[in-house]
Amino acid sequence: MEIFLVAILVLVSVALFVTEALRVDLVALVVMAFVMVFGLVSPEQAFAGFSNPATITVAAMFVLSAGLDRTGTLIPLGNWISRLIETRGPLASLLGLMIVTGLVSAFINNTAAVAIFLPAVMSATKEAKVSPSKFLLALSFVSMAGGTITLIGTSTNLLVNGIAEDHGFESFGMFEFAPLGFLLLAASLVYLMTVGYRLTPARRPAQDLTEGFEMGRFLSSLSVQPGGQTLRDTIQKSNLREINTDLLKFSRDNVEQTPADEIVLEPEDSLMVRTDEPEKLAEEGRNLGLEVSLEPVTDRDLESTKTVLVEAGVGSGVEGSTLRAGDVRKSFDAVPLAVERRGRLTHTGLEDYTLKGGDTILFKVERDRINQLRFSGSFLVLSQEQKAIQPRRAAFAVLVVAGVITCAALGLAPIVVTATIGALLLVIGGCLTADEAYRSIDWKVIFLLAGMLSLGAAMENTGAASAFANWTLEQIRDMGPHVVLGCLYLLTTVLTAGMSNNATAALLAPVAISLAQSMEVSPRPFLVAVAFAASACFASPVGYQTNLMVYGPGRFRFADFVKVGLPLNLIFLVISVYAIPLIWKF
Repeated sequence: MEIFLVAILVLVSVALFVTEALRVDLVALVVMAFVMVFGLVSPEQAFAGFSNPATITVAAMFVLSAGLDRTGTLIPLGNWISRLIETRGPLASLLGLMIVTGLVSAFINNTAAVAIFLPAVMSATKEAKVSPSKFLLALSFVSMAGGTITLIGTSTNLLVNGIAEDHGFESFGMFEFAPLGFLLLAASLVYLMTVGYRLTPARRPAQDLTEGFEMGRFLSSLSVQPGGQTLRDTIQKSNLREINTDLLKFSRDNVEQTPADEIVLEPEDSLMVRTDEPEKLAEEGRNLGLEVSLEPVTDRDLESTKTVLVEAGVGSGVEGSTLRAGDVRKSFDAVPLAVERRGRLTHTGLEDYTLKGGDTILFKVERDRINQLRFSGSFLVLSQEQKAIQPRRAAFAVLVVAGVITCAALGLAPIVVTATIGALLLVIGGCLTADEAYRSIDWKVIFLLAGMLSLGAAMENTGAASAFANWTLEQIRDMGPHVVLGCLYLLTTVLTAGMSNNATAALLAPVAISLAQSMEVSPRPFLVAVAFAASACFASPVGYQTNLMVYGPGRFRFADFVKVGLPLNLIFLVISVYAIPLIWKF
């Protein structure tokens, strides 16, 4: 009965992950509650995931990556990539981008690496008038490949390592994954420079953000007419708010002024607004004595020395929430104009629109508030403007991260110890504040890890992992460990395409150990297969966070990831199944 309950729980969890009926962290917490209520694990085992070294190390690595970003450590690399795209041919600049991204992703969280280089690519491709999609898919894929090189390159490696330690096996070394990781990175470069480049669509976004987000109907320029009902009224009392408008720009005598509800309207004043109801605005505008211009509003009309339009990806700080709940207007003085989700645009009801990972929002924001928006942890700003390097703090951050890696690699202390101390040093050294450190942690990932580790414990306690392993071996009894390894890699890849990479690793790592024990061979190659397969899912935008990060900016479709990513997944499968047993003996 207990094994049956675990099987039902696994199936329900997978269904919830795939359908996105609930956020992945909520699914993990539901799993945690379920295994406790039905006595499949003790409360101590259920909550042990929060104190697991893998969970703590992942949290510390988020802080270390944020410290490098906050001090501008990688700005020179971003600027170099920008110059490369603007001055070199597409293939030469693509190769440079991929090499840098792959190597950087080996030492900082690969999602952080993409977050750092994504704005550089977007800005440079816009200046060079080339398609960003040709670069963004490769950026995501290579960051995943680079993350497999070291133990700290991806949270999946840390998670599998933690599960191995929990089962009494030797920890993986800092660079133990490197031989296979570099081999797969090289294969990625060759594929993405040749076949992958040809398969990647060249989608050219509109040069104007207002055009790209199809804002035409929802933006209007108004002028106050003599004798109109709005004359001598404040903007607040002019009934404009009643027809769901946002004041974006206000000018008097051709001089821009800060928009405010308290401004008293005078003849010839000019207003630019966003509205949920364009037809009603045109009708009510005439009644109120406001002339509605027929000329389309462009980026140039809205931007000035004070304000700018920016695209921003949704970060962990607001995922699953709304802009109203996040108080974005007041916190960042940012007005949302449109939201894009997987190719679909939304222009109305933006304040109460529930945000998801992969969404891209068009904001009008004050220029001096961009960095505040950028470092909030809530949004990934796709712009390179106003980022400055802090030389002394950047040097200190590099020394701290290098010390973390060196001490762990030499075995002077476990990675959980060195990463935690390193994160603390960055805060004490002023590279980022304590609040910024807390905001930099993707708590969704932390709760996901903790919750799914409780499911792994339930699978072990009830014998479900062993039962599944024995059933699998019965189906392929005479085919040997190489075939079992290939089947495990393939199963991990398929599950990761529909659910979280970390959830898949937490689910299958105990199974990998049971498979090895049933065959009386070393579990190490099977754990490596799970780690690599879960860390490198290219065929689905939901398979890995970096794919979601480039989805909106690149104007991709789901089919693009299948077309370009599936062949690379198969290449990784073939190489891994051949190379893993050579490096980690059965």
